[in-house]
Amino acid sequence: MSNKITAVIVDDEGQARESLRRLLQFISDSVEVIDEVATIMDAAQSIEKNNPDVVFLDIQLDGQLSFELFEVYPELEKKLVVFVTAHDHYAIRAIKLSAFDYILKPVDLDELSDCVKRLNEKLEDNFKPEFDALKSNLHEVEKVAVASRTGIEYVPISDLLFLEASGMYTVFHLQERQVVASKPVKEFEQMLPETFFRSHRGYLVNMKLVEEAKGQELKLVNGQSIPIARSKMNEFKSKWK
Repeated sequence: MSNKITAVIVDDEGQARESLRRLLQFISDSVEVIDEVATIMDAAQSIEKNNPDVVFLDIQLDGQLSFELFEVYPELEKKLVVFVTAHDHYAIRAIKLSAFDYILKPVDLDELSDCVKRLNEKLEDNFKPEFDALKSNLHEVEKVAVASRTGIEYVPISDLLFLEASGMYTVFHLQERQVVASKPVKEFEQMLPETFFRSHRGYLVNMKLVEEAKGQELKLVNGQSIPIARSKMNEFKSKWK
């Protein structure tokens, strides 16, 4: 490993890029920011050109989610990625992509310092990513962080029957209880695994917990039924079980 950790910062706000660069310089001289970019396409080109050790990546980039960068540039999975964002509800999806770290804005100096320390340790240990193994195991322990009226709750995805839209809120229907989240259902569609299917405009269903699909209804393992749009039935059956 070279003496410096080379880094690319990806954020659509110039002030945020400058702030992070200054914080990194203040914390340690071991990190060298070699490029700063604002878009997904510029990020892909910069990473390919500069081959950094680590990418500091904002999640929302000019109306797009930076998770798309993993599709545009699959080689990113071989890099250390630190998500730096104001949006904590994307943490599960970041973890699924095997992010090295996840830091909330405004960036806490101690948290960033700890991240840099661990980056040094990883690279000194000749870091070799094992993303496929991580991805195959994470589904067994996944939880989704839900900001409810009583605070943050961590809902086990395996226990989640379906999500129901309720205006600007979302009702999480679990096996034995409900949790009302203070965000619209579309926010959660982005972060839940592919086993969740948009059966109807206002419903996201866990296909693993569907017992029967008939007519315009899906019968769940607890005996409850939810609607499915007629136009969605064939797509659902092709993905189900």
